[in-house]
Amino acid sequence: AVQMQISVSSPLLARVTPPANMKGRRTSRRLMSHSPSKVYDLLISGAGIPGASLALGAAAQGLNVALIDPRDGLVQTGDTRTTALLPESLQLLDRLGLWAKVQEAAQPLTAMVLRDDRDAKRARPEELRFDGTERAPLAYNLPNRALAAAQSEALEAVGTRIDAFWRRRVAAVHI
Repeated sequence: AVQMQISVSSPLLARVTPPANMKGRRTSRRLMSHSPSKVYDLLISGAGIPGASLALGAAAQGLNVALIDPRDGLVQTGDTRTTALLPESLQLLDRLGLWAKVQEAAQPLTAMVLRDDRDAKRARPEELRFDGTERAPLAYNLPNRALAAAQSEALEAVGTRIDAFWRRRVAAVHI
């Protein structure tokens, strides 16, 4: 893990300085293309679906973002998980320009049943049902790989607003 010195001058302004032993080494595609000390408006630890979305949204608002993740990029070939996206999440993806890129891979969810069967003494578990229609689904189920690929492409297109630090962890924060 790489320890970064972070000194905070305001709640949303951080100066991230790579340690002396990292200077001159290639630690990410863009890390060393900047000065040794760069001011970021936002530091995000974790580039999963929420972290990458937050980074893209913040960059769209004009903020400089440091995105740190222990993985080697967003797209993980072995990830077979899916995410159910509610209408508010779809609106966010649309504003970020991602929904059009992933919509074809999404499947509408038209019904959902939640069961509480923690109490074994009940003859029937409690159920909560939600129903939608093909025209107005409750949500869309989307493979994580498809969304991560679209986010990765969008991160590359943003340019210098987002610096991705792959294969790194935030080891310490010094305030």
